[in-house]
Amino acid sequence: MGEKKRLTTQDILKDKIPITGSNVVADYKSLILIPLFTLAFLLTLSANLWYFDRLISERNWYDIMILPLNLYGEVWLFTLVSAGLSALSVIILKKIHPINIGIFDLNTKEGKEEFKYYKLRYWCSYYALWVGRATPLPWADMLIFKMLGLNMGSNVCLYDSWMDVELVDIGDFVMTSLNTALLSHVIYDDYFIQLPTVCSKNSITGGQSLVAPGTFLGEGGILGAACSTYMGQKLKGNLIHVGDPVRRTFPIRIGEKVPVQKKAEVKKDKKRKRRKKKDVSTD
Repeated sequence: MGEKKRLTTQDILKDKIPITGSNVVADYKSLILIPLFTLAFLLTLSANLWYFDRLISERNWYDIMILPLNLYGEVWLFTLVSAGLSALSVIILKKIHPINIGIFDLNTKEGKEEFKYYKLRYWCSYYALWVGRATPLPWADMLIFKMLGLNMGSNVCLYDSWMDVELVDIGDFVMTSLNTALLSHVIYDDYFIQLPTVCSKNSITGGQSLVAPGTFLGEGGILGAACSTYMGQKLKGNLIHVGDPVRRTFPIRIGEKVPVQKKAEVKKDKKRKRRKKKDVSTD
């Protein structure tokens, strides 16, 4: 048997390969969550030992009164400490092994190393975002995404979406709908693929949509609900793109403004209708 042909970026673009998910599964690399959680818990607890010590020993009424506020502050502190530790871990991992763009054969040493460090960074990011979204804190995930290094513009609305924090570029005024996934990596066959993904200014991704690695969504472009893209797909701006993966486009139509009747005109119309009814009843 001949040697297996090595997959290239040109092959991906030519074959229009769709994906259904990142294919990253939990293994021993996910154990990095344990020291992150433990250290964040201990740091948060130690920062507030003085309060609980005074609460138990002195039992002042004002200490008891502020207990709910203190517990809410503890939640915030634990979330921020978790995010900070995760962000620091990601920075250290990037220093040890910088991110490389491209296609890596998982049967080679280079591919295995690239995927190993990616998974470590992934679980660090996953932990921080899980904590932020599991707690009743407004906009916590937005803050954590920025702490983890996501390249995100201003006035962005995420709506409980998942996105890779690496090699993803989100422009100003972008909206991602519920359960959208923006990916810059994927496992395909025996390859680990990392490609930059871009959502340009004013673009929108519909609910349950999946944006594959290497996708470029142009300015003002809209990806329809429950739609997906193939790896390396380029979507033009100011158009609606639909399909799984995208195959059709439609122009964006803005509804015409309907003239609003004034109150006086509405009253006249009502009087006319009443007169017509009277005329019909007399006949």
